[in-house]
Amino acid sequence: ALTEGARSSVSLGFRVNSRLEKVVRFASDPAIVRSDVNLTCERCGLSREACADRAAPPLLHEDSVHQADRERALELLVADG
Repeated sequence: ALTEGARSSVSLGFRVNSRLEKVVRFASDPAIVRSDVNLTCERCGLSREACADRAAPPLLHEDSVHQADRERALELLVADG
């Protein structure tokens, strides 16, 4: 419940794709502010500079990147062998 004199806000997020642009005809309006986000800070690849609101380090994202790097390195070893 809101109290008199209190300020609050609500943010809504929508996946920006062709379906959204068909349904919401003003979705491509340049006046609408867009922000890239992810599911959680831990999964998000945005840099600190791109997101001043980071609440936690991107540990899961970094793990995913490192795993992909290891898999690519292994594929190169197998291809060379």
